[in-house]
Amino acid sequence: RPPGNAELQTPTSSRRSSDPSRSGADDLETTVQRDPRAARRLNTQGLQALVGPHRDLNKAKRLFQEAVQLDPELVEALNNLGDVCGILEDYKTSEAILTKVLTMAPKRRVAHGNLGYVEAKLGNIDQAEFHFCEYIRAFDNFDKGTSKLKGSFTDPDPHVQTAVDLTLANCKP
Repeated sequence: RPPGNAELQTPTSSRRSSDPSRSGADDLETTVQRDPRAARRLNTQGLQALVGPHRDLNKAKRLFQEAVQLDPELVEALNNLGDVCGILEDYKTSEAILTKVLTMAPKRRVAHGNLGYVEAKLGNIDQAEFHFCEYIRAFDNFDKGTSKLKGSFTDPDPHVQTAVDLTLANCKP
């Protein structure tokens, strides 16, 4: 399957002050320093954790989460996090993340493919078919898109195969 992305935010630092006028609620306020360059590095490290015979899905997930924390607008890292959540069979989290990706980047081909897969795993065949068709249409060539769909989504799960088959039968350029 094509790589994807998800998002979990945990605070990395809190602002505290010795100022006695600050309330207890102020101590609960957290900030995350935005750092797009570090986010891209973490995304690359997450991708590296996914290759090879000893891929580490949990490490990749953690790295993608950290990347998204540092740059919530890094669509690639968010997509990758959603994909890893799907691979880890956390389909509801994956669905939410990939939906957010497509809100930010509606034509992102890989996110449509990933979300199509997740929707199929959840038994949402109509939604899976919609996203798989959008995945195909995002290719320069419709035939190339159908070929990539056939080759990328070979999961034997009957829901996935039904969604792929329906997409191939019904999707038009």
